[in-house]
Amino acid sequence: MTRQHCLLVVLLLASADTQALEQSLDALIEVQVDAMDASPSWTERGLGKLRDGDAEDATTTVTNLRAAFDYRAQLSETLAAQLVIDAYAGDTSDAGITEGWVTWSPVPGSAWQQRVRAGGFIPPFSLEHTATGWTSPYMPTASLLNSWVGEELHITGVEYTLRRVGAMTGSPHTFTLRSSVFRGNDTAGTL
Repeated sequence: MTRQHCLLVVLLLASADTQALEQSLDALIEVQVDAMDASPSWTERGLGKLRDGDAEDATTTVTNLRAAFDYRAQLSETLAAQLVIDAYAGDTSDAGITEGWVTWSPVPGSAWQQRVRAGGFIPPFSLEHTATGWTSPYMPTASLLNSWVGEELHITGVEYTLRRVGAMTGSPHTFTLRSSVFRGNDTAGTL
């Protein structure tokens, strides 16, 4: 997501009356520690399972660090904003805004609910990745499909959601129709 597209979200958050906001900040810090066994690495035609390993050198090292911050603000009854910042340190280091959007949800007068979201975000595709920084509270690593979605499908655009809540009509079923218009999504749209 580019910085220009997040500027609107940041300006809305900065200009909002902090007395009237409902805010939350979730943070996640992950540390990956590798313990090298005494077996030569598979890259050295040995039986070691890690890429680094030496028969003479058994070590334990911190290889990757990650920090994610998820800031949410309720700007009014119908307007909300969210900003997600990720930072990595390891073989390569990087930090930046991975998601940032503004959501408008009018107060529903019936079982039909509407929502418009604009900005940069990962589409609501996964039931697995529901925690801070698009992580999974259920498993230590992502599935192949969810890894691809998290890396390639960062939408910059507008999303419209129309939802019929079954509980409001006595039905056990809720139906959702979601559509979006986006641009600049690498090669994901051509696959």
